[in-house]
Amino acid sequence: MIQAIIDIGSNSIRLAIYKIDESKEIKLLMNKKEIARLAAYVVNGIMTTEGIDKACYILSEFKNLLDNLQINNVISFATAAIRNARNSDEVVRCIENNTGLKIIVLSGKEEAGLGFLGAIKDIKNEHGVMVDIGGGSTEIVVYNNCEIKYAFSLPIGALNLTKMYVKGILPNKEECIAIENAVLNEIKSNKNLSADKCIVIGGIGGTVRGACKINNYLLKLPEDNKKITVDKIKKIIALLVEDNTDSFVSKNTLHLLLNTVPERVETIVTGMIILNTLIDYFQSEIVILSNSGVREGYIEKYILC
Repeated sequence: MIQAIIDIGSNSIRLAIYKIDESKEIKLLMNKKEIARLAAYVVNGIMTTEGIDKACYILSEFKNLLDNLQINNVISFATAAIRNARNSDEVVRCIENNTGLKIIVLSGKEEAGLGFLGAIKDIKNEHGVMVDIGGGSTEIVVYNNCEIKYAFSLPIGALNLTKMYVKGILPNKEECIAIENAVLNEIKSNKNLSADKCIVIGGIGGTVRGACKINNYLLKLPEDNKKITVDKIKKIIALLVEDNTDSFVSKNTLHLLLNTVPERVETIVTGMIILNTLIDYFQSEIVILSNSGVREGYIEKYILC
């Protein structure tokens, strides 16, 4: 069986094509990503026509590719950028009418749960916290004995916090403090989030993947290394933020980012500050990247059941 999943995120839109065999083993055949930055098109809570048009254009290209490949099993879901827009229903209706795709809007809790389900087999850790830092939201799952204790979504992500607090290309030290305080305020406003000590943070998504790339590049580690100690995360943030102003970013910093995360130059520091704030909150010691997440979790829960 061939199954396509289209994931409409706040920063990127992804098309993943999987082969599922008779033993229910999932194999990724193709992964295609387009940077859309849909969260940046949400103005005063409303997604603009320009943002809707951009989503329709990318999704139409994906639909044409799937039609040419004669792949009919297609699931398309949207997360924070569309979910949190006040005109969410209108956005979904426009996309469906223009692309012929049926769009499912995942709730924050649903997204968090699916991310955990997809990643836990990859992380292989019985106790901890799973974090998915997206462009428009951050999903958090605290788990014990591989079972979810609680799951929820914070309405803040690397893209919308960058838009709110950063004037230049990268945040300066004062802007980093403002971002950290915004994350802490969201955490404290969620009464269900207890500060359980979680040694391991399982990371899903582009921020943690980008942090791994930078860490591996700086330390000359293998590209497939998926573990970062928390002291290294703090050092990377300090390195990237040092001497930044609204109009100046050092040549060395830009060289580092363009060689590791060129598509996330403007959001990687904000995303890592969110990650570091959660590290401090849960008193974590190591972050482990999972290559699986919401898309694989969706297959696990709704297609393989």
